[in-house]
Amino acid sequence: SKVTAVMLTNGGAVEDYFGMELVPKPGLPLVLVPTTAGTGSEVTSICVLSDTKNDVKKGIVSAHMYARVALLDPELTVGLPQQVTATTGMDAYVHAMESYTGVRASFLTDTLNLQAIRMIANNLRRAYANGNDIEARTQMLQASCVAGMAFSNTQNGLDHALALAIGGRFHLPHGLLTAFICPWVMAFNLMACPDKFINIAEAFGEDTLGLNKMEAAGLAVKAVKSMLDDFGISYRLRDYDVPKEAFPELAKATVGAARLISNNPRSVSEQDVINLLEANY
Repeated sequence: SKVTAVMLTNGGAVEDYFGMELVPKPGLPLVLVPTTAGTGSEVTSICVLSDTKNDVKKGIVSAHMYARVALLDPELTVGLPQQVTATTGMDAYVHAMESYTGVRASFLTDTLNLQAIRMIANNLRRAYANGNDIEARTQMLQASCVAGMAFSNTQNGLDHALALAIGGRFHLPHGLLTAFICPWVMAFNLMACPDKFINIAEAFGEDTLGLNKMEAAGLAVKAVKSMLDDFGISYRLRDYDVPKEAFPELAKATVGAARLISNNPRSVSEQDVINLLEANY
């Protein structure tokens, strides 16, 4: 919807607009209604498309793609299957986590992201266990929206860069990718901002009292793995039929996602990505 709206008023080829703020003119007015919780796309300036020529997913970021109105109706998410509830909900968590720990984070985005993380920690299992739990569905939809408001101002990080690279090449669902990649990236980034990961651990109810800083931060990874275990989502790459021969190509595409990698709290090289893929195979 977002890219169609801007293409109708700007013309040219969609490839012209991959990147940051390359859309010259506003698109048609949009009223956006999400049916998952979710991408938060109803309040972001971002859309992601599959580049079928190069087997990679690419983003268009433009202030001209914001909606005039976003409507959140939790009843539209009640019928989501369990696994879609889990993977889209985890995507919302990853948005909040990457925005919160990223280098472009601010006081305002931190406030939004921590609220989103707390809401997801308290409600995603509930929505998964009982899809008709309207309160949990409401909380998840609002959390997704709030995280969208935040990461639209910061961008995401290594998790999303890897997800776009693997998803474009092997066509796995985006929410599933961001979910199973999440523990790897959190563990990789812990040393860059342990205090923030401690806050995430505590948002999940982990007891950090008496632990040193890195041990306490590591509880955030433990909490996310526990949630993925409850959803039956493996965080071993071998379970998704991604061959080791593809690692160099995936690493190159990952590091090439500059708008995402530039926000990651820890510097990332192609060899770092290969090491991460091998360690979690």
